[in-house]
Amino acid sequence: MLDKVWNRDGGKCVKCGSQEKIEFDHIIPFSKGGSNTYRNLQILCEQCNRGKSNNIG
Repeated sequence: MLDKVWNRDGGKCVKCGSQEKIEFDHIIPFSKGGSNTYRNLQILCEQCNRGKSNNIG
């Protein structure tokens, strides 16, 4: 499934376009009831992911 997310998001951060320090992120955080599904995962760089924290989006 992660390969589908990678291909959909083009292997880069969906917020800033960086290809460095890539991480998979839950759009709706797991801690807030988000699932581990294709539709709820996105690629973010480390910096954008830390900035997002456990917020939705």
